[in-house]
Amino acid sequence: MSDPLVAALEELVPAAPAETGDWSAVVAAAAERRRPSRRQLLVAFAALAVLATLVATPAFGVRSLILGLIGRTNVSFTSSPGAPNAIKLRFLEFDDGAPPGMAQHPLPDEAKSITFRGAGGQKHVLWIAPTRSGGFCTIGPGGGGCLTRNTVSSAGPVTIGGAYSEARGQKPLMRSVNGDVLSRSVATLTLDFADGTSIPLPFVYVSSPIDAGFYFYGVPGPHQGAGHWPVAVVARNAAGAVIGTKRLAVPTRPVLHGPGVHFVHQTVRLPAAGSVHPTAPLRQATASGVTAVAGANGAIRMTVGRLPPALTRLLGRPVTYLCFRLAHAYGIFTVLGVGRSGSFARSVGFTVSGTRGPIDGCEIDSSRGHRWPDVLGSHSPAEVAFTAQARAFFADRATARDLALFVRSGRMQRIRHEPRRQLLRDLKSAYGPALARSRIRYALTAHGITFTEPSTTGKVFRVVVVDGRIAHANVEPYAKVF
Repeated sequence: MSDPLVAALEELVPAAPAETGDWSAVVAAAAERRRPSRRQLLVAFAALAVLATLVATPAFGVRSLILGLIGRTNVSFTSSPGAPNAIKLRFLEFDDGAPPGMAQHPLPDEAKSITFRGAGGQKHVLWIAPTRSGGFCTIGPGGGGCLTRNTVSSAGPVTIGGAYSEARGQKPLMRSVNGDVLSRSVATLTLDFADGTSIPLPFVYVSSPIDAGFYFYGVPGPHQGAGHWPVAVVARNAAGAVIGTKRLAVPTRPVLHGPGVHFVHQTVRLPAAGSVHPTAPLRQATASGVTAVAGANGAIRMTVGRLPPALTRLLGRPVTYLCFRLAHAYGIFTVLGVGRSGSFARSVGFTVSGTRGPIDGCEIDSSRGHRWPDVLGSHSPAEVAFTAQARAFFADRATARDLALFVRSGRMQRIRHEPRRQLLRDLKSAYGPALARSRIRYALTAHGITFTEPSTTGKVFRVVVVDGRIAHANVEPYAKVF
């Protein structure tokens, strides 16, 4: 196989013509040329010095330029722009709920924004933060996650993962492929498809302290189905030799569930409250027949006394026991919490970590979520507040959740795309009585509709729809709307 570096150079500097030249004419012409001046010699030596310096810096010199032409783009981590505060907050939340010893400890303040182009010229933005232990965490088009330094050293030169979508009873389609390049020796990547074809796979390589590369490829329609979809990524060094191949695990059977996001909740028996031992100072409160005790060590005990009707409906169903801390980070309000899912029990104990402060409140909720209109007014069946801030949070979350559930309901998503007159008519027909009983209000605008709902705390939540799409909303972090 030819050296890709040589091939790239030959593309930059075309080969000489095949026909034979007149050597005597060349000699004669050379004799007629004047000797170079002192200034010309100095310029030539300076250019050679710069070239030598670049070649001696293989990560970011001429080698970087050439590798970029054949699929690798080298980027300086230090020189890259910082990540926005919203992304830093997401890195801060990475360790929420991580079991003791499993936290990754990303350094949000050091997070950077990396912009690169993938196959077909697709532009992507990747956010990267180093970790306290020497690894890194990423947020990008392929999702997010962390790799420890030990994982990097043992995973091989390249990794691969695929994202699938499917409909009930149909075979899956592969929508995208992404992965990491974990060896600085990798010069090029090739993506192989099940039909025997392959394409060059561009990637970006980020300098120390990350010292890793990343790629993302949005799979086009003809290559999304079985028999044509991606099956492997091949890594080669600068000499063109294969130094690593990673095959992609693909599903082999039709899926049985419908479209959308599906969560699997464990219906396991959770540890009893006596299995953990909260330490002082303690926070304790009782609400809806549930008593919660939170210790400074993160140990949580939740016990149910008199069973209220809201909790009775959860018997025999998977539920979530959750505790949280309210915080402001990077100028953004956020909720840091962790929960445990399993079968309903009157006594549950677990330990939270990563919340970096005292717990503000706990709750018991159905793992199956909520639908509008909610029988509990979009509250959870049991909400236990240790602080006034948590009581306000429960009120605001119920309001934001109620509004978001309404706007994103299946029928409402169809109605909000309709013309003004039809929208108003179908809105009243589908939701009239229920909407009249709620606190949700709406107003037609020139290009859509705006929904508002006031909380008992005085906060007003708003969702602005323009041409059927969400143009503005202030329901996060309490709820999601789409």
